[in-house]
Parts: sequence; C-alpha cells; structure tokens
Amino acid sequence: TGEFAWPAWILFGTVTFWLAGFDIIYACQDFDFDRKEGVHSIPARFGLSGALWLARLFHLITAAGFLTLFWMTNLSWGYLLGVVIALGILFYEHLIVKPADLSRVQTAFFTMNGALSITLFGFTLIDLMVLHQW
Repeated sequence: TGEFAWPAWILFGTVTFWLAGFDIIYACQDFDFDRKEGVHSIPARFGLSGALWLARLFHLITAAGFLTLFWMTNLSWGYLLGVVIALGILFYEHLIVKPADLSRVQTAFFTMNGALSITLFGFTLIDLMVLHQW
C-alpha cells in the first residue's frame, strides 16, 4: 500500500548492525593477512582493539534496536525475555574474544550467533503464537 512501516525498517537496521558487528569479529582472524596484502578491512584499518570496539558499538545499536521493537510493536514479555537472553549471548560473545586472544572467534561467530538467532526467533514465535492468544 506504499506505507512506510517503521518497525520493518528498525528490524532491518537492527539486523544489519548485528551482522556487521559479528562480521567484524570474524574478520579479526585475517588481521595479519589483510595488513600484509593491503586489504582494507576494518581490523586492518583500526587494529584488533579498535575493530572489536566498533563491533561492540554496532552490537549496542543492535540491542537498542531490539528493545525499540518491543516498544514500537504489540510484542509482549515473551519477546522481551528472548531479547534479554539474546543480549546476554551477545555480551558473552564479546567477553570471549580479545585482541590478544582470537582463539574463540569461531565460537563467538558460529555458536553464539546461532544460539542468539534461534533464541530470539523462538521467543518471538512463542510470543506471537501463544502469548497473544490470551
């Protein structure tokens, strides 16, 4: 109908910043190669510490977006509980990856993001299918 749906755009931006944040974390593995070969990646440009701080900033924007969706829509406490758990997973993702120790990047990138997406999807689905029935 040509309508501008703010929640859809907020979700788009939220997921974009989430993806960009975890992609920066993943790209940290290639730091040495990127610098050696002149690849203009975020870790090569800002260093590992700077790149991980940028990923944290992007994930703070992600957190704000998921919380904004709670306030903008008719989602209830089920969704909010899923968001809280998902943000805990996101926080843990940043705890396990350090500039001096990238050994857990695979866990942060694959395992934690997989758990986050399944958690958020599951709680949102329960919220919409079960809790909105009451």
